[in-house]
Amino acid sequence: EQAERAAREQELASAPSQSLGGSTDPVPASAPAAEVSGGIACPVGQPRNYSDTWGAPRSGGRAHKGVDILAPHGTPIYAYENGTISRMNSSSLGGISLYLQGDSGNQYYYTHLSGYVGGVSPGSRASAGQHIAHNGDTGNAAGIPHLHFEVRPGGGANVNPYPYARRACG
Repeated sequence: EQAERAAREQELASAPSQSLGGSTDPVPASAPAAEVSGGIACPVGQPRNYSDTWGAPRSGGRAHKGVDILAPHGTPIYAYENGTISRMNSSSLGGISLYLQGDSGNQYYYTHLSGYVGGVSPGSRASAGQHIAHNGDTGNAAGIPHLHFEVRPGGGANVNPYPYARRACG
């Protein structure tokens, strides 16, 4: 079952315009842009819910290095700030993921996605609030659709992303 799930996630990662796993309804290829204020946008559309879980224990002795923003499967995922999509991949832990290298120098990591929006690829530009992906439950998030969102100032070590989410999402 785990191997089947990984194969399906790899298929979804390479075919962003298809119907997305976990749902029988196709997800629109693109949604309207998110509200942008001060050059930033909340990375997840409505409805959403989140709390500060930075450092919380995770399996394998890991500490949580992001903020989990819960939202229904297929909810639009947006670029936090203007930047360039630097990497897109799939792994057993994070599932379908992407990295946004912000023009500020910060790197943003988005994971557990159900797929990407057509036209989004490594090297492509994204504007703050641009719809870049769809929320999902890939990787180790099976059954709990959410965006795991990380912030790495200057592309370095992770910092608590909760203040970034609060500033953009309210």
